[in-house]
Amino acid sequence: MVPLKRYFLPLLLFCLVLIFSIIIIFMGSRSLATSKSHATELAAIHTRNLAQAAEQTINSLFKRFDHCLVTVKNELETDLASGGLNFRRTGEPAQ
Repeated sequence: MVPLKRYFLPLLLFCLVLIFSIIIIFMGSRSLATSKSHATELAAIHTRNLAQAAEQTINSLFKRFDHCLVTVKNELETDLASGGLNFRRTGEPAQ
């Protein structure tokens, strides 16, 4: 039988290296999971902000377009009520 004292130090060293390796792997995996979770939250926030910005831009464009159409409609109604169309004011070429 081989004396236990001869293998005690290498066995102890092996166990310590194994324990530290397991701790490092565990901490690394926790860090990666936390990082992934944080990145997912940031992506959701950026996506929500981008969608809100796009919605505001589209709403602003539709409001401007609506205002332009209402202005043209009012001008045309005013011209028709006065008996004719003022082509110079509406931007159409005079005939």
